[in-house]
Formats: sequence, C-alpha cells, structure tokens
Amino acid sequence: MITALCLAAILLIALSAQVFPSFLTRLGGSSGQQGLLLFSMFFFYPFSSVLAGAVADRAGKRRVLAVGMACVGLPFALSALFPSLAARTAAVLLFGLGEGVVESQASALLADTSPSRERSVMNWSQFMYSAGAAGGPFLIALLFTLRSGITVTGVLWACAAAGLLLAALFPLAKGGGFSTARKSPPPAVPATPGLRALLRTPGLLLLASAIFLYVAAEMGTASWLAKYGELHLGLSAELAPICLTVFWGGLSASRIAAGLLSARVSDAALLYGSLLLALAGQLFTFSVRAPFAALIGLGLTGMGMGAIWPTLVALAGARYRQSSGLAIGILTGSGGVAVALIQLAIGYLSQPRLLGLRLTLLALAAFTASNLLIVRRALRPRPAPTRCTASATGSEAGRGQSAK
Repeated sequence: MITALCLAAILLIALSAQVFPSFLTRLGGSSGQQGLLLFSMFFFYPFSSVLAGAVADRAGKRRVLAVGMACVGLPFALSALFPSLAARTAAVLLFGLGEGVVESQASALLADTSPSRERSVMNWSQFMYSAGAAGGPFLIALLFTLRSGITVTGVLWACAAAGLLLAALFPLAKGGGFSTARKSPPPAVPATPGLRALLRTPGLLLLASAIFLYVAAEMGTASWLAKYGELHLGLSAELAPICLTVFWGGLSASRIAAGLLSARVSDAALLYGSLLLALAGQLFTFSVRAPFAALIGLGLTGMGMGAIWPTLVALAGARYRQSSGLAIGILTGSGGVAVALIQLAIGYLSQPRLLGLRLTLLALAAFTASNLLIVRRALRPRPAPTRCTASATGSEAGRGQSAK
C-alpha cells in the first residue's frame, strides 16, 4: 500500500504541475499577474524539500507526506472557491510548498521500503512522473478542444479531492516496497541526522551538484520545446507540443528499461551511458533544422536523460539511509533551485539580440558534459565506515529494520 500511495502521489504531482498553471491562465488576469503566479508556484519548492526531509527523519515520512498532499489538494479547492488574485497567489504558494514535500519524501519513502532495490523502484516512480507530465497537457487538450462538458471548476475540485484523499490515506498505510525479499542486507552507513552533518559530506554535495546540472538541462530543454518547434522547426502552434510529447516519451521508455534492468547494469554504466546518449542527443537535436530529424534527436535526448535523476536519488537513499528524508530533500531542493534559475537564464539569453533560442538550448549540453566529470567523482569508492551509529531519533527506515 505504501508503494501504491507513493506512486499515486508522484503521478498526481506531475499531472497537477502541468494542469494548475494552464487552468490559472484560463481564470483570467493580466500577463503580469500570470507571471507572478507562475513565479510563486516555484518559490517554496526548494525550501520545503529540505525542511520536509529534516522533519520526516524524526516525525516519520508518512505523516509528512499526509501534510504535503493536503498542501497539494487545498490549492485546487481555493482556486475553485475564490477568484481573486490574492487567493490564487496563496494557492500556488501552497501548491509549491506541497510539491516539494511530496516529490522529495515520496522518493525517500520508496527508497526506505525497498532496500537493495532503490534504483529499480526510483526509476518506476519517475516513470509515473513522466506519465503524469505527458498526461497533463493531453488532459488539457482533451478538455478544452473537445466539448466534453467538463468545466475548469469541476477539474479543480477533482484534483482537490484526489490530493486530500491521498493525504488521509498516508497515515493509515502499512506495508513495504515492491518486494519483501532482500538479496543482501543494506550496507552499514554512519548516521548523519542533521543538515550540517550532511552538508559536510562531499559525496552528498557531489550528488546535489549532479542533480542541479541534470535538472537545469532537462527542465531547461522541456520548458521551451513547444516554442522551439514553432520558431525553428516550422511547426504550427497546434503541432509544436509534439516536441514535448516525444521528449517525455523518451524519458518514460528509458525509465521502464532502467527499472527492468536495474539488477543487471551497474550504477556507473547506467549513468555514463545515459549522460553520453543525452549529450549526443542534445548536440544533434539543436544542430539540425529538419523537423523529423530533430524529433528523433529529442527522443534520444529524452532516453538519455530518463534514468539519471532516479539513479542519483537512489544512490543518496542507499548511502544515507539513516537520514534518507533529508538527503533526498537536499537533492530535490537543489533541482528546484535549478528550475527557477535556468528559466530566468534561458528567458534572457534566448533573446534574438543575444544567443537566440536555438543556441541557448544547444548550450545546455555543457551542463550534461560537466555532469560526466561530477558523476565520475561521485561514484568513486569511499572508505568503508568503521562503525555504525543510529541517530538519536532514527528514521522510519531505521525503526523498520528490527521488524523485518
């Protein structure tokens, strides 16, 4: 049940993150107001990711996830009830807070409940995220191009109900991950219960840096693909979103493959192969001008990028098991900062008088190339710990070991 709830939460977060901004634009307001709303949506994400991790390692991840899902569901109800700009701003701030909590702690809880299978379950969870990210735009198109009779308010209430239902179910959930069988006991790791202790750990900082560069490359590419299709591939406004569909489709396919092959491929082989494929795809996609060739390149780019985030997060969950909530919260918070900064950078550099959109997106390949060096350092063998001490409060993972 824990696994099912975590996957459902990640799916809802991904779908909601696509649906919410689109629905807000249909509720009226100036472009300046819409810009304020979208900025507000990402404001709390990095902070809530880290704070939720610190609290979850002490109070329990299921309780924190219940609060996070409530913060995801309530904004939809607020948007349905109150049309004012102040209410919408409060709603998106609350949504961003909940999104950071859920994305980080659902991943941490999945890692806790699937010891020795972190990479497999993380790839499956991120497949759900890809499905939601692709399904959100499809849902919007279905609702507003077909005369379905479903209103904006109706969908807002449905999303609110889904979020609040998950919030109610998390504290009641029992059970573990994909399998109760364990191939081998998890390696002993020194307890690192505090933020300061974790930030002194070079390995975690390297993983956080790798996540930052990866998210900058992935979300920097994905967020501008529809506009790129119109400006540089000659696609119509109706057809341009197919670029995003192909890209997310590649991510989904690679995450399925990584989930199925996790026991046969090492972390190093998967990360190096993924980064090299993503780099080749980026260089090819934004160098060619033929639409069909560019779409092939986008699919390959997505396939290369798909397994990187889940593998890096799984590494953090396995290495820092005693403080997995905080460790994974730091990684997802790093990605949240990357999203905000890269959008500002691309918006500025893509102006015609500067680099333009094509060269700006091509330049994102530098992040992927740099990641090859960072991942190489992050994967270096570390000296074996001489002792294993439990944190004073412990985590849900630690408390569950004696029961297994």
